Amino acid sequence: MKRILILIVCIPFLFTIAYAQQLEQYEISISRATVDYTDIQASGIATDHGLLISPDSFHLIGFLQDIDRLQDAGIVAVARVLQPKSKQVTASRNSFCTFDDIFDSTPPANFSLGSLANGYYTLNEIYDQMDEMRRIHPGLISRQLPIDTFETYEGRSIYHYVLSSNVLPSQVKPKIMMTALTHAREPMSIISQVYFYWWLLEQYDVNQQVKWLLDNTELYLVPCVNPDGYAYNTNVTSGRMGLWRKNRRLNADGTYGVDVNRNYVIDWGGTGASSIPSSEIYHGVAPLSEPEAAAVNFLHTTIPFETVVNVHSFSNLVITPGYERLQQVGPRDLNLSLAQAMRRDNGYVVGEGLNTVLYASSGSATDHFAFHDGAVATGNTFSFTPEVGSRTFGFFPPQDTLAGMAADALLTNFRALQSAHFTVVLDPFYNGLQDGGVIRLRARRISKTSGVAILKVTSLDPRLRFGSTSINLDFTNTDAISINLPYTVDAGSTDLHLGYELSFEDMPHTFPFKSGPIVYQKATVLMEEAGAELANVFGVNPALDNGSRPVLGFNDQTAAGIVFASVNYPEDAESLLIRYKVDYLAPALSEASSPIFNAFDLADPVCFHQGSYVLDNFSNYWGETNGYLEDFYVIDEFLQPGGAVGFDLAANLTGVYTYIDSLEVVALSPVELNPSNTQESNRTSVQFTPNPANTSVRIESGDLTITQVALYDDVGRYLGMRPVEAGKLSLEAVPSGVLMVRLFDVQGQQVGYSKLVVR
Repeated sequence: MKRILILIVCIPFLFTIAYAQQLEQYEISISRATVDYTDIQASGIATDHGLLISPDSFHLIGFLQDIDRLQDAGIVAVARVLQPKSKQVTASRNSFCTFDDIFDSTPPANFSLGSLANGYYTLNEIYDQMDEMRRIHPGLISRQLPIDTFETYEGRSIYHYVLSSNVLPSQVKPKIMMTALTHAREPMSIISQVYFYWWLLEQYDVNQQVKWLLDNTELYLVPCVNPDGYAYNTNVTSGRMGLWRKNRRLNADGTYGVDVNRNYVIDWGGTGASSIPSSEIYHGVAPLSEPEAAAVNFLHTTIPFETVVNVHSFSNLVITPGYERLQQVGPRDLNLSLAQAMRRDNGYVVGEGLNTVLYASSGSATDHFAFHDGAVATGNTFSFTPEVGSRTFGFFPPQDTLAGMAADALLTNFRALQSAHFTVVLDPFYNGLQDGGVIRLRARRISKTSGVAILKVTSLDPRLRFGSTSINLDFTNTDAISINLPYTVDAGSTDLHLGYELSFEDMPHTFPFKSGPIVYQKATVLMEEAGAELANVFGVNPALDNGSRPVLGFNDQTAAGIVFASVNYPEDAESLLIRYKVDYLAPALSEASSPIFNAFDLADPVCFHQGSYVLDNFSNYWGETNGYLEDFYVIDEFLQPGGAVGFDLAANLTGVYTYIDSLEVVALSPVELNPSNTQESNRTSVQFTPNPANTSVRIESGDLTITQVALYDDVGRYLGMRPVEAGKLSLEAVPSGVLMVRLFDVQGQQVGYSKLVVR
């Protein structure tokens, strides 16, 4: 197979070490010329956050003490102070990426931040938040409950709470556990959880899906696994969050702390942990030697949890259990299926530790809960580690980003609750493209429980007819089912104003999907030819695979540069979908660069990597992504047809590489579900000023008076009617993207339609 190597994006390191206060975060760069990754681990620093690998360097986020550890180990590092820019971060839901359009992500009214700098909580404020939840919602959350008699080294209890419509333990309801603050310096982990707890409580009386889940599920919450370490961080720094990671165990050599997330039983003492007590990843003297790990394990062994979610920060990941064990049997695919659903709204990267944090972390909670009996079994607990928060901000994000990051994690948490019951989800927009009279979908199970799902197809307009309105999907022996829904539209003289609804019968905890009347037609504008691989696309001759080890470079030479291919898309194209698979060389993932364009400016992809960052054959030299990676790019309406798509290409004879393969570029164009084929005369000549617009736009339509408009989003979902007052249209609360705007005159008659780009 021929392959092209994608250049791995790395952060430039321009300065040597800048001396600053102890709590400053640093971007650290280490040359790979003389240092191996195991040398960095042996220095005792924790590398499970923000690590990137370029062909010549390792890059990570750390602290001054980490730089000192590297220097003590004889490792040369250059660094600069991480200076994240404060900016608002809001939930990045996008209609291309998800069918959960009715998911209510209304911010919880009672959520508030803490008194520490940046809005972080003290330990007591975490418990105060939980007490306030019980005061306002006494029937939904239990009082503070210590986990058996376990106490920390400093004498603190480790508390848990039960969130359910019946807070008394039940033998009937399936059970979920969610933990936070295993590592003491990760305040975003508990902020995202407190946000989620409040959201569940406040949605109970207004959201039927949340109500059903809380009526039929018990959610066990451990908001602070490591109270000693967290209290130390909040007390030692005069109102700021400290950088302590471990618990506060006094070790035999006089140092403090054991890494609680290296102290669990499964693979204890293996790769990714240290036997040196001063190390940040010290595993302790024995498995479960630490009361924090022993307490959480006690809950796990006494309560049959369906799913365990161990929330950490940062890096925007959903980490699944260890690769080597799940490689053997089917549960790995089911774990990945749920993980993909958990990250579908926020673009988190999915994969096992080797594919995300780039190394195995033995003795971790996620592996322990998944393989509690030391083996792989279909009935074992679902177990995940979401890493909430961007590498941009590191461990301590600014205050004005916290609520947005927490909102981005809402659906990730909600999926965990759904997984306790037979749950089926619909795959994202690409598999639902509605062209040629057929709606194409893919349904996937994200629960251990199997069964038959009944998909209900409901037309919302009498002229839109489906060949079938009820489809049985048997998931007894499969995890995924492809669906084709043929449709016809009766003749008529007016446009359809409604589309259709998809829902699952007898699955009250899932949200229906409602479409609008505007659908998209696909046109493949660039694709590999059979047998030619990528050579025909880029006009290059990638090296051949010579067996166990590939030939690196192009024409067997080292190479670097950007390769472009022409893309001629239809004039009415509104977005490009770029699909490709990725092969990996070496047992680690480095994120591939997205395609770049030289003919016009595009924003970042509106969807990120809908495929999976997973090695399918880790034992061999090559691995391949599990399915296509998919990036959507929105094209502004004023662009002319044609352009070029390019990939950064590079190769040399050392390092970790990422290769692309199976490339396809698809243009998406809007199609009216109007059998009368609306005439061009009905496309009133209007001008939106400005376009793209932000909060409002003026509509200039000559002598014609426009009094109201109907808005539809980029996949045709109806957003509602809006008045036009004195030629001005308010865009408050209108989602960004390309909108279809239907125009109505003073008599309420549709007089045309046009497109508007909202930023």
